[in-house]
Amino acid sequence: MKYERINLDFDRHLPAPGSDRTAERSCVSLAANVRSGSDQWTPCRIYDLSRTGVRLNWVPHFCIGRRIWLRINTLAPLPATIRWKDNSGIGCQFDSTLSEYVAEHLCRVGAL
Repeated sequence: MKYERINLDFDRHLPAPGSDRTAERSCVSLAANVRSGSDQWTPCRIYDLSRTGVRLNWVPHFCIGRRIWLRINTLAPLPATIRWKDNSGIGCQFDSTLSEYVAEHLCRVGAL
């Protein structure tokens, strides 16, 4: 019987934050909540925000490739995927691009 190796790339580290970014990123400080699957909501802080994703503070039990839900202010929970992590936090890509108006509003609310 011949077995074929399947590469799922769960542990690969994507390019450094900002190296291949397509959306403008804004420095913010927003309180939010994050969860994965049916886990409890965990408080977190958003430090960078773009229409396509965010950088959150470090969440130890989250790994690259993990699907999460992010709740920011009064918005409905946003589905996202963790794309990178390092000692400064985790980078997440939203499943759907935020509207320009929502992104601008969040940047104003969380402006530094």
